[in-house]
Amino acid sequence: MQDKTRKTIAEKRKVDTTLFYPAFDYKLKANDIISVNLISITKGEYDLSSIASQGNINSGPGQGQNNPGGGSGYVVNDSGYVFLPVLGKLKIAGMNLKEVEALIQNKVNALLDNTTANVRLLSFYVYFMGEIVKQGAVFAPRDRLTVLEAVALAGGFTEYANREYIKVIRNQNNTAHIYYIDLLDQNIITKQQVYLLPNDILVVEPYRVKGFRQNILPN
Repeated sequence: MQDKTRKTIAEKRKVDTTLFYPAFDYKLKANDIISVNLISITKGEYDLSSIASQGNINSGPGQGQNNPGGGSGYVVNDSGYVFLPVLGKLKIAGMNLKEVEALIQNKVNALLDNTTANVRLLSFYVYFMGEIVKQGAVFAPRDRLTVLEAVALAGGFTEYANREYIKVIRNQNNTAHIYYIDLLDQNIITKQQVYLLPNDILVVEPYRVKGFRQNILPN
């Protein structure tokens, strides 16, 4: 990442820069998968400890150690609801995770004392192709993920990666929205495009010199 307003390396190194990330608040939508974990120090009339393992769907594109987001979860249906044992039918589409936690916490408080609800998003994966060390799925450990964090989780770029043109393909209401991110410009941090959304596909294009070195020079 570079400060493109300054011409030389010496100029860039003399200045400390502070950039502010834009606000981001992910709202749950249909087909998202959440996990619900209820921690209680005392047993009450209802035993809700098994909710975490009784999800109606398994999340993630794979299994095992390469699938850190995998596990049993609850899918948000097309109407925006999830169905939880004992707690029933809850409308959560359009809410963030904190709001969902508060909603579930209120339901649990009516049944049990000293019980804490934790909610995670299990279906936040982005996918890398091209000049990246680890191609494939990358799991977001939180409900927000920047392109810089995603690249780091994927092991970084290869030596041929064109950091100036990172293609992002995003499915929005069955329409593919394609745009480019310039990671040579540090001001990307201040733009909303720095945040990725679940199921984004990132294509890291190679420099043209890759084809020359791999095909022309050996011959």
